[in-house]
Amino acid sequence: MELKDDIDVNKITDYGALDEVIRSVFPPDRLLEPDDVRGEFSSLREALTEEGWPRIDLVRGQTMFLLLESGEHAENYSQNYQTLEGRPIFVQTGHENFDVPIASVAKINNAGSTDIIADAVKRRLLVASNIGSADGTDEENAAKRSTALDSGANMLCDDFPAPVDGRSYWLDMPDGAPSRCNPLRARDECTSEGLESLN
Repeated sequence: MELKDDIDVNKITDYGALDEVIRSVFPPDRLLEPDDVRGEFSSLREALTEEGWPRIDLVRGQTMFLLLESGEHAENYSQNYQTLEGRPIFVQTGHENFDVPIASVAKINNAGSTDIIADAVKRRLLVASNIGSADGTDEENAAKRSTALDSGANMLCDDFPAPVDGRSYWLDMPDGAPSRCNPLRARDECTSEGLESLN
């Protein structure tokens, strides 16, 4: 979720109302919330450090919301990056905030920032990164894709999720269906087919 105050005259200030809208659509068993991941630990950061994210088979079919910004909304929603208790939305953190109590998800726009991405993955943050763009050439986008796949980023954001007439590049995931095992964190027994299997 990106709250675009600069183009919307109705600035969101009631975060409780935003939470209620989400919960009015998604019942608890279809929603992965920060408290679900935190469990009995004192913070999300501690839970991820000690146990990591829930296994994919335990959360399959659930939706996870992310506040994709690091400004006023993120600070207010998370009480200055201290807690998401009772909230349904995760909040992204930048590299300077990888150790705050709510640190769980990061958006690192530059797929070439491999050291920062590797640091985030090591800390068990979920990492999203931008790769293919409409104003990039096919060759540039393919190079970004290759770098991002090697970096260990968990979620790849691309302007070309499927083939487009006149372009040779698209987000074609090698050995992915469309998911694949993380090259930095996956266990040896992990397979792309296993990630996507609903059985």
